Amino acid sequence: MTATGRKKLDELYHPVTDRSEFYSMQDLLKPPVLFSPADDLEKGFYGHETDGAPDLKGASPFLLHGQKVATPTLKFHNHFPPDMQTDKKDHILDQSLGMNEFGPALKRGRMTPPTSERVMLYVRQENEDVYTPLHVVPPTTIGLLNAIESKYKISTTSINNVYKKNKKGIKAKMDDDMISYYCNEDIFVLEVLQITDELYDIFLQEETEH
Repeated sequence: MTATGRKKLDELYHPVTDRSEFYSMQDLLKPPVLFSPADDLEKGFYGHETDGAPDLKGASPFLLHGQKVATPTLKFHNHFPPDMQTDKKDHILDQSLGMNEFGPALKRGRMTPPTSERVMLYVRQENEDVYTPLHVVPPTTIGLLNAIESKYKISTTSINNVYKKNKKGIKAKMDDDMISYYCNEDIFVLEVLQITDELYDIFLQEETEH
């Protein structure tokens, strides 16, 4: 090393000491550069030639490291066609949710048993203003007798006959066909006529609907 080079080193660094100490450089204007050489300089980072900077071949590794290396930019195509099946399902789901939140709820239809299973009559006595429902199950004379016994506490064994009287005053003995086909939800005035001490006749007189 020449005397000039040694003089520059002496001006740049502090004198050698027995132990290492942290100290600052005298030249605080030069920007710091980190040098991290690769294991193989020929195949490492500094040994590769880049297409974008061919004029840097043979330059100092410090200068190479200080330069920003151009890296290829990867572009991704993010305009994919929509999934028609999924969009359609989502649209239907949104419509169903909207109907549940803002639209009226669907009402379930009332299940009315057919007249072949039961018949309901509305009856009242002459001195009554409120009708009493008689659920005739099954829609036969036996079912009618059981309904009268349930509502009016008249034993079925005490009922002699059950008659129907229409608006013209015609009286007819009730049978199964008459109950099932002509008396569903009809309105009657119930009359109990005592024949003997233990037997009664029941009259169902048709009444005009108000």
